[in-house]
Amino acid sequence: MGIISRLFGRNSNSLDDKPPIYGGDGLSDQSPAIINCASMGMAHALIDRFIAERCGPGFERGIEFTLGPQDNPDKPLKMICVTAQDGVEHRFYFDLSRPVATAIKMGGL
Repeated sequence: MGIISRLFGRNSNSLDDKPPIYGGDGLSDQSPAIINCASMGMAHALIDRFIAERCGPGFERGIEFTLGPQDNPDKPLKMICVTAQDGVEHRFYFDLSRPVATAIKMGGL
């Protein structure tokens, strides 16, 4: 088995047909926005874009937490507190299962 196959498996992944961000609205841990990419660097860029689309430019990140839901500890959620430029505070939740799984696979090489 080649290194690419070991890292990413066969190209039969149903997630490949999903957009980069899909799922919930990201406003609660029950409806997180699902980040669909293989790298944590890209995940951060997608998260910033998602937040900017909802809060506008000039938002400021606050505290960030990684949460493990009790009903599914293998599904890491990132909660990010954000202050928009107008001073309104928001919390956004992101499902990072795919980028974290890829990082774990790469760490095992």
